[in-house]
Amino acid sequence: MRAALAPVLIFSAACCAGFTTRANCQTLPGQAIKGIDAVDSLVSAEFAKDSIGSITVGVISGSQLTWTRTVGFADMKTHRLANRNTVYRIGSITKPFTAVMLMQLVAAGRIQLSDPVERFLPEIKQIASRPAGAAPVTFLQLATMTAGLAREPEEVGPFWTGPVSTWETTLLSALPHTSYISFPGTEYEYSVPGNDMSNGSGRTCSNRSAWTARDSR
Repeated sequence: MRAALAPVLIFSAACCAGFTTRANCQTLPGQAIKGIDAVDSLVSAEFAKDSIGSITVGVISGSQLTWTRTVGFADMKTHRLANRNTVYRIGSITKPFTAVMLMQLVAAGRIQLSDPVERFLPEIKQIASRPAGAAPVTFLQLATMTAGLAREPEEVGPFWTGPVSTWETTLLSALPHTSYISFPGTEYEYSVPGNDMSNGSGRTCSNRSAWTARDSR
């Protein structure tokens, strides 16, 4: 199975609009690729696990989209079906791009993973309750989710929505509402602000916004 799917790339996205067991599905028949039936079954099984509005999966072989499957609704209120052209929020799929950007900056000699983030993003000092005796947080700690930061900012509201053009401003405004929950470098804790700061600190390294730096790479 694994060997059969090695030449293809499987990608998927899901939107949190609610789940219904009566959700319809749309499928684009694919070319004869060994393992497609197993992928098709996996899509149905994964969709049944969570309360999500829809899921779209595609298989690319070479440069061709050879198979795609969509299950569920793009809009639960109107029961508008999702399809392969449905636009999903990319969400945490940006994390691999952030990791690649950091490693490219390392390869270019612009940063080291052991560098303190505050050298490039001094606003990190606004985060509350830094443990006594803790050294400045490093890029490696942000990248491995071991910076000791809370999962999300304490204040809910302006930090979750808005255009991409104001992303960096939103990040910086969230830092005073973020806190340490453990000593940096000692334990794993998933942190949304931590990953975003990996992006934000790239603004100084590349002398442009983090989004522009990432897109150019």
